[in-house]
Amino acid sequence: MPHREAPASLCFRYGRSPVRRSPSEVLATIADHGVRFASGGLPPARTAVPRADTRYDVLPNGIRVATEGMEGSHAVSLGVFVDAGPEDEPQTLHGVAHLAERLLLQGTTSRSALDIGRLVDGVGGDLGGFTSRDYTCFFANVLDDDHPRALELFGDCLQNATFPQASLERQREAVLSEMATEDDRPRSRVVSLLRREAWDGGALGRSITGTRTGVRNVTRDDVLRFVRHHYTPDRIVVSAAGNVDHDDFLTRCEEAFGGLEGRRLPRSVPPSGFRSGLVTEGSAGELAHFALGIPCGAYGSPDRHERGALAGVLGGGVSSRLYRRLHEDLGLVHEIGTEVLAYRNGGMLVIRGSCAAWVLLGVMEEATTQILDLASGAAPVEEAELESCRSRLRAVQLLRGESSYARMSRIATQLLHFGEPASEAEILADIDEIELDSVRGFATGAWRRGIADAAIAVLDPLGASRRFEALSTCGESLYGT
Repeated sequence: MPHREAPASLCFRYGRSPVRRSPSEVLATIADHGVRFASGGLPPARTAVPRADTRYDVLPNGIRVATEGMEGSHAVSLGVFVDAGPEDEPQTLHGVAHLAERLLLQGTTSRSALDIGRLVDGVGGDLGGFTSRDYTCFFANVLDDDHPRALELFGDCLQNATFPQASLERQREAVLSEMATEDDRPRSRVVSLLRREAWDGGALGRSITGTRTGVRNVTRDDVLRFVRHHYTPDRIVVSAAGNVDHDDFLTRCEEAFGGLEGRRLPRSVPPSGFRSGLVTEGSAGELAHFALGIPCGAYGSPDRHERGALAGVLGGGVSSRLYRRLHEDLGLVHEIGTEVLAYRNGGMLVIRGSCAAWVLLGVMEEATTQILDLASGAAPVEEAELESCRSRLRAVQLLRGESSYARMSRIATQLLHFGEPASEAEILADIDEIELDSVRGFATGAWRRGIADAAIAVLDPLGASRRFEALSTCGESLYGT
């Protein structure tokens, strides 16, 4: 297959002597090519994959249907998104939402679990489900000719699932075993500790799988009641992307889901309160893992674009401030980066990383300095940093646009959070319109106020209790902003 020659300074292909450069030189070269690309020095990439317009309709019973065509595709990704999840669970049944999702595809009045498995294997596709903090999703990736069969299957399961008792017992044991392995993954464990500390008592602070007590308490009647109360038409979005005709898909959706009835129960879940604090836990191994969370608004917050840009500047890649300072300049961390955890009722910007246990305090102090420099305006975001973030966000969006699954998910989640689907062109325009002054204003305004409520979680091989007081000084620096 033909390929485009890479710049000589970055070429490490077989048969050539490698060009040895320091990390800082490589980063400078990448930045230089990025500037040339942005200013037209290199041939521009295409901006979007051709497609039909994003279309959206509502069935008579209230189910929302959205599609996005992809020219040249031979596949269809479709999803059924239910606006129900952990925040809808009764206090004594934490975990019922996840169990309901796992049980829905375990058989209907006309199909056994084996029949469902054979249908999926017969079309050579991919079918499954997952529970998130804001919604539950059932999805299928199939060839275009087979998507009506997947759609009919989902309609059958939503209306006629039997939730067998034997399947409930198997899934219960699987979930309890899954919980037991959480401590084996320190990267996810430290974020779980952070969630629990920051969102104590709220759904965002709990594991999606629930609690051991809650999972053990769930009965078949509890699952049936949860589905009956929350899997109502006005809580459901059906979306599809790929080689799909909207009008035909809309007709098939009405055939598959038209029999669903009911209306959602009033939801009285308040926004999750955020609690500052520090939690530490001993761990095995030589690496310390840490996570620092700063409240930053819900998924649909008006300043979500500024939040994403600031996260990129701080820890979004190899040119970010935290990576350059702690990994490249000082060589203190094994890894470090940022991510935004944003949901319907809350969100936080998380700085997560790992380092040798004996340098943990130095790493936390330096990370604190970088955060405060941004928040105080002592080292404001620069135009070059913002342009790099825009380019990265744009690239991520376009690369995801190559996937029918990603497009299907995008239009559904946009509907759930904003009430209408956003096209790729609209999202790219939003990225291009992120202004330097607004990002700086967010850093020294809303984000700085959030820093005073920061939460910190640490997995410390040297013993949590021995260094709790020393780690608290980092928290005090943040809380004093």
